[in-house]
Amino acid sequence: MSDTDAAAAALSKAIAALEAQRAVLGDAITDAALAPLRAQLSAQHVAAPRRRQVSVLFLDIVGSTSLSRTLDPEEIHDIMDRARTEARKIEDHVLTLGFRGKRAA
Repeated sequence: MSDTDAAAAALSKAIAALEAQRAVLGDAITDAALAPLRAQLSAQHVAAPRRRQVSVLFLDIVGSTSLSRTLDPEEIHDIMDRARTEARKIEDHVLTLGFRGKRAA
């Protein structure tokens, strides 16, 4: 259990304990005591960080800058287009393995 989950559980337990004492303490005192606890619990649920695992495929065409100085723009375009096509094949393969995600444009 994470620290956030433990804190939320403790707050929930405190709220339940106060609610159980409502008949003894009265509505005004119970409501006054519960308000900050409920606000704190609500803030924890909103602010709780959420981690996600991501995979990033980065494609670096080594020497592309120097190539662009010596080749025609059409030739550079063809090289980059082929590299993107190969990267898409890798991406397609990864997605067929069952990984879910969004494909970059």
